[in-house]
Amino acid sequence: MPLLDTKITVLDKVYTVDYWMPGDPVITGSIDLSTDTETEWIIKGSPIKPVIAQVCDLATQHVQVVWYTLWPDYFAQLNAANPTAEWTFHNAPFDIKVLGDPRLPENSWLMKLLDANRITDTGVRFALTELTLGKYMGRWGLDYAAERRLGLKVDKGKGKKGMSKEERAKVKAESERMTFKQTNPDGTPWNITEPHIIYAAKDAIVTALVKLSMPMPLPTEEVCLLGNIALEDIADTGMLVDSELRTKHLAEYEERVRRSEDILWMFGWNSGTGYQNTAATNDMMEFIEQGEDL
Repeated sequence: MPLLDTKITVLDKVYTVDYWMPGDPVITGSIDLSTDTETEWIIKGSPIKPVIAQVCDLATQHVQVVWYTLWPDYFAQLNAANPTAEWTFHNAPFDIKVLGDPRLPENSWLMKLLDANRITDTGVRFALTELTLGKYMGRWGLDYAAERRLGLKVDKGKGKKGMSKEERAKVKAESERMTFKQTNPDGTPWNITEPHIIYAAKDAIVTALVKLSMPMPLPTEEVCLLGNIALEDIADTGMLVDSELRTKHLAEYEERVRRSEDILWMFGWNSGTGYQNTAATNDMMEFIEQGEDL
């Protein structure tokens, strides 16, 4: 069992971090819930394995960390207790994917947030803000945004300047960021450590603070967010959502081609062979000219 009511300090403010368990109260009456997720080390081509989610209410300086198997119960209670809150993520497409497919009934709360325009992505807002200022450098990660907007350095396990490639790889592999897991090698449940909780909680806090530094939405922000979410989904699953519609249109297209080929055949056009097609073309052009009185 991890240490409860951990205190951490970010930019001279102290935040209470607790590890939520069934029966514990959830954050209540918030106007903004900054949320982040942690997963096992992601291997390209393999399913993402969620581990925890962390939710920060900046007004009360309170963070709750929740184990992934408890998400359905926790988020149902959290939504009921904060029915009008805005939800803030940094790289929302990724976190939404980790939390669950919004199209599935058990994750319908995510779709409702999207439909109500109650999700903010500080990654999108930061990139658009930098573009507006003429300072966008192609970087929008949370650590870079925090340094640019808050003057705050966030350790993401990337190593230090001057390190060799091998040294950086070692630091990355040993960092909290890369060592979250659902189970131990022997299959027993992994007991999350306090350093992991602190690392995760800081990300949620920093996300909230980055948003506070850019409180106003930008004109194209919503369409950028929805576009990013759609593209992330297409990259993972393809256009499966539209398969029925694509099948319908394909059938209609094939029928139009068949009818066109029938008409061409009536004029002596042999589709795909080239046989006597020049003469058939001349006959068709003559027919069109006569019909149009050309």
